[in-house]
Amino acid sequence: MAYLALDNSMPQHPKIMPLTDAAFRLYVSGLAYCSAFLTDGQIPAGVLTTLVPRYRVRSRDELLTAGLWVRYDNPIVGYQVRDYLEWNRSREQVEKQRAAGVTGARARWHGRINGERVT
Repeated sequence: MAYLALDNSMPQHPKIMPLTDAAFRLYVSGLAYCSAFLTDGQIPAGVLTTLVPRYRVRSRDELLTAGLWVRYDNPIVGYQVRDYLEWNRSREQVEKQRAAGVTGARARWHGRINGERVT
């Protein structure tokens, strides 16, 4: 399970304060999506309507105008959460941690790592 890092002062940040409630919810839901699916901060455009119950284009536009999201269109159309990887772990980091956890669990429960007995 991945988790999302949010700074305690994030809601008071000058880029966040002017957002409408709908745009704020879309932003946080987008962050959660990126964390859950290990996208490194990328959100495909087709996903936006599934992130919040009443998605509105103007909420997306608020995030773009505030500089919180950046549009991309290669190879698909979508949005990059600006600075996502400065605050959250990358897909690679999460996968390495998961692999290490599996190895540790095997050693603990089965006394073996890669087939070799661990004492």
